[in-house]
Amino acid sequence: AHPHGAHQGRQLISVQSNARLAPSLGVSRREVSVILGACLQALDIHDLDVDLELTDDARMEELNSLHSGLPGPTNVLSYPAEDSDDTGQMIISIPQVEREAFLYGQDSIVHLVRLMCHGLLHLAGMEHSQEMYDMTEDAVENVLESLPE
Repeated sequence: AHPHGAHQGRQLISVQSNARLAPSLGVSRREVSVILGACLQALDIHDLDVDLELTDDARMEELNSLHSGLPGPTNVLSYPAEDSDDTGQMIISIPQVEREAFLYGQDSIVHLVRLMCHGLLHLAGMEHSQEMYDMTEDAVENVLESLPE
């Protein structure tokens, strides 16, 4: 496990959610913020503020087209915020999380944690690789162990 960073308390985490999406995951916006903080800690990322938006397929499709030039919704998008080098923006489609969790036979919250870790590693500058996959899986395990039942 990674040590608690001295900068952890100074990180800013904001979570926006479409209210009608929240019940589907079974966690509150505050709990999502705690989970995101645990992901940052597990990945040893202490110098990044994060704005997380939990959204629906329609908004994700719009953002995916705008930022990636790809049709349809995706599960997670992450990119540096336009107003600061130290703030990353991550958007996660909750319906996509639920579909993929069902497809993979996982709990939705487990898949949400995986997508958070994946998006955070992109914000930290990593590209898809075996190293990124391994770091993601290790972080997911650490985060899930740290969460209350």
